[in-house]
Amino acid sequence: MATPAPQQDHSVLAYKLSQVEQEVERLREQLHQYVTARENELQLRSIQDTVSRIERDMAETKKQVGDVDTKLMLQRETLDKIQIKVLWGIVSVVLSVLTALFIGYITHFFH
Repeated sequence: MATPAPQQDHSVLAYKLSQVEQEVERLREQLHQYVTARENELQLRSIQDTVSRIERDMAETKKQVGDVDTKLMLQRETLDKIQIKVLWGIVSVVLSVLTALFIGYITHFFH
């Protein structure tokens, strides 16, 4: 009976060793999945940060475009006012010349 006990211990030990190897392999797969999930979380966070940065940049660009539009509108209004003043000046000069010619003609005619 001495021989079956070491064989039995050996097979029990081999069975337990096989179970431990399977458990280690299962844990290794879980760890790999955890690392993959953690990498995915990091990648997702990086993508979210990039999207947030792009949104901030877009908002700033929109604001700058709005500011430029406002400045252009003010410049356009100022240019319109200058053009009206120039036209009034030209009309005034033309009317002054015509008035002077008319006065000159009348004074020459009655003279």
